Amino acid sequence: MTEWPPSRGPRAPFPSLAELLDEIVSDQTLTSRQRQESCSALRSVGRALGRRLEEIPASPRQLRERLAILTPAMAGVSPGRWNNIVSLTRGAVKRSGLATIAGRSTAPMSPEWQDLFRHLNHRRMREGLSRFARYCSDRGISPTDVDDDIAAAFLCALENDGLIRKPRGVHRTLCVQWNRAKRMILAPQLMPLTVPQYKIVYSLAWDAFPPSLRAEAGAYLARLSGEDLLADGDFRPLRPASIQSYDRLFRAFSSALVHRGRDTASLRSLADIVAVETIKDGLRFFLERSDGKKTPQAYQIARLLLAVARHWVKVDNVHLEQLRAICRRLDPGQAGLTLKNRDRLRQFDNPAKCRSPLSSELWPRTLRTIWTCSGSSIAIEVTALSRNRWGLTT
Repeated sequence: MTEWPPSRGPRAPFPSLAELLDEIVSDQTLTSRQRQESCSALRSVGRALGRRLEEIPASPRQLRERLAILTPAMAGVSPGRWNNIVSLTRGAVKRSGLATIAGRSTAPMSPEWQDLFRHLNHRRMREGLSRFARYCSDRGISPTDVDDDIAAAFLCALENDGLIRKPRGVHRTLCVQWNRAKRMILAPQLMPLTVPQYKIVYSLAWDAFPPSLRAEAGAYLARLSGEDLLADGDFRPLRPASIQSYDRLFRAFSSALVHRGRDTASLRSLADIVAVETIKDGLRFFLERSDGKKTPQAYQIARLLLAVARHWVKVDNVHLEQLRAICRRLDPGQAGLTLKNRDRLRQFDNPAKCRSPLSSELWPRTLRTIWTCSGSSIAIEVTALSRNRWGLTT
């Protein structure tokens, strides 16, 4: 179990989980079953953290941070049971009034916010702004009063007074959707919000590299896209999404070389980045980020550079064999659908769930996932195979 240093002093501002448990036991508004489940969840959290409930403060922020790094295996329970434990713990903290920012709220918005929401027709936009709208409504803040300071105060409340899993993600989504709403409804009276960048971005923009490298990379990608119908080539042109992915891989690898100490001025052409030692040096950057483990990203970069070396730079066979050896060593052995998508498709092994696929919720959700990840042809093929397997009409 995870060991934590003592965190509750004699003047701690929050009650302990033991005091919270006592409140639940004496709460007659809950049924006997609800009291039993909530108390069991709090005791399970104490066991997972390796501390007595008296030593664990019921601080929303501390609980969120501690629960975030725990796994079902660390708690010795199944994933489903762990999800219930976390949910019941959040409910107990919210019921006690310690969490002032609710995960979900049905409280009505103020008339000003209701009027704004009447103009928002996009579901994602409404969802991204709804929690913030209720936060402002409770505090008498109108949409025209919103600025970066108000958004920062909302983030502070999310982090300290709520049990939201990813408060920074909620804050960034708010800023993005707010600016989109401002542009959509053409409301000059609304102030734009600064969109924070919480991710550590290592990829540099193409402007950081010599123009010759960007130009040659662009020429290579243009060839793969089949823009020139008269150009020689015995391959099928790549889709625009694949071209964009290759462009990101080029920038990621070139940026990795810079982070490894290479001067950008030394990266003048594709020939400069496909040298064997250069490729090894750049790939070590990605291996260090993954603690030495093989990753699909490092393998994709190695495969891309192998193709560039073979078909564009046209290196000799000795050089090519060294690059092939690098690719073999980096191959993570993952092909086809990811484990997540395989798990989603596994539900169709049950014929009872496939009898009425068009009327169930399983098909739209699963096919939307496969469509996004692999293209519509895969989704249609999965549909046909699953329906034919159980003798369903098409």
